[in-house]
Amino acid sequence: MDRRVPAEGRGMQSPSDDLAERTRVFETVRAELLRVRREQDPGFDAEIRPESLLVADLGLDSISLVEAIVALEQAFDIERLSLDEIADPATAGARVHFTVGSLVTLCLASASSRACGVETAAP
Repeated sequence: MDRRVPAEGRGMQSPSDDLAERTRVFETVRAELLRVRREQDPGFDAEIRPESLLVADLGLDSISLVEAIVALEQAFDIERLSLDEIADPATAGARVHFTVGSLVTLCLASASSRACGVETAAP
């Protein structure tokens, strides 16, 4: 099943289409995070919600986080997802927390930018 975000028609979606797209992206992100986490711990069964913290709630370490990011880049045909962009702005200057919801938003924005012909510069 091709899970890549379609390039055409992104700018003309209705709010219900946007919600459906966000839900679809969330389900893909959730599935990848669950797959990666179960590779570490086959008994892992925590609920993955948008507000779930990738490290504190899901127990991802740096290697599993990178593995999940690479899988999402492939699933959504995104050249590069930057972890710097998913930091919760409310925690700036403190400990940085990455949430599932911020990862979904980043996937949507990156896929949308790519579909519109906007390339993000790699550092």
